[in-house]
Amino acid sequence: MHTTYTLPPAAPFENHGKTRASWVFVTLAVLGALVIGIGLVTYSVPVQIAGVAVIVVGGLLGIGLRAAGKGQPRTIQRTDWYED
Repeated sequence: MHTTYTLPPAAPFENHGKTRASWVFVTLAVLGALVIGIGLVTYSVPVQIAGVAVIVVGGLLGIGLRAAGKGQPRTIQRTDWYED
């Protein structure tokens, strides 16, 4: 059985999601989860709602930072591998 393999048009990005937008989102999501956990332990609904709000704000900031160019680009850069 003969199989033909083809290379992608360009190499994928090698930042593995380590962008400013992803760091902001993940940090605020973890902080929000911590606040929700504190609210669960203390039986405080307002603290739980505050934790959810922190996660939502983190998501919106992540989306905003990506739109501002601080996230991983959506398009693949077309470069010639053999050109130096």
